Amino acid sequence: MNETILRDLNDMAVFVAIADAGSLTLASSHTGLPKSNVSRRLMRLEKRLGARLMERNTRSLRLTEAGALYLRHCRRMVQAAEEADRCMDYQLEVPRGILRISAPVTLGQQLITSLLPAYLTQYAQVQVELILSERPFDLRNDAIDVAVQTGPLPDSTLVAQRVGQYTLHLYAAHDYLKRHGTPEQPEALPQHRCLALGNMISPNVWVLQHASRQQEIRINPVATVNDFTALQLLAASGSGIALLPDYFCSRPIASDTRLTRILPAWSSPPTPLYAVYPSQLGVTPKVKAFVTLLREALNPAASLVAGVSDIQPDRTTVG
Repeated sequence: MNETILRDLNDMAVFVAIADAGSLTLASSHTGLPKSNVSRRLMRLEKRLGARLMERNTRSLRLTEAGALYLRHCRRMVQAAEEADRCMDYQLEVPRGILRISAPVTLGQQLITSLLPAYLTQYAQVQVELILSERPFDLRNDAIDVAVQTGPLPDSTLVAQRVGQYTLHLYAAHDYLKRHGTPEQPEALPQHRCLALGNMISPNVWVLQHASRQQEIRINPVATVNDFTALQLLAASGSGIALLPDYFCSRPIASDTRLTRILPAWSSPPTPLYAVYPSQLGVTPKVKAFVTLLREALNPAASLVAGVSDIQPDRTTVG
């Protein structure tokens, strides 16, 4: 749409305002434009059309036959513009449309999927697409509305908001503990059969903390896997002791009677959990509603989150 058409559309809207007001003075008041500007726009419109739209004298304005016909079309244009604005207001107030969420596989399987039934019930006009992968997504090119992830952002042009944190706790099967005993202190862990997560920075070192104390425990794992769900299943089979994330407590471990938590006073240092957006403008109602539900799911459980702040951008450099 070129500049001339945009100018003409504005002049048409001013013409409708003049016709509705019945005078240039009132039209000036209603539009917030100087009276001279209102008059100039009317004359410019008449010149472009090659027709007189209004008969005017010092006391009144009166539509010509051509003006009355043109007014009907201009009024439809103005009403269509107002309707477009109302549609956008509705779009920006009510969660609706397709919500594309990305997350690491285990986080998505054990945490995100547990939230979706309530979200879909509450927001019936939203359709969710959940994409799970360990590879990082290009949020813009992959059209991701919100990514749930841990750790630092690879792209500083994204917007990250901290929504919570999680920690890792020690679990073992009951039959394993019957056969090998229950460790009473972290120092006893190297003497046990330990199960490690392979994609950690140092799979053979468990960092545990209790209050202000922190210890690094070097283990010799009998098995190493690269997925928390597989690690949980291996621990539940009685194969050894595993460090598992506390967001599992929402479903699998809580319902898995084969597992019990050991050394409950000890856990890993907390890992921040972020909601990441392509830009601040991308935080639409459907995204806000999901992130709110995510925070609410994390906050009530004392074992999951401690001191989570209100959503504020940790990094807001929009490229």
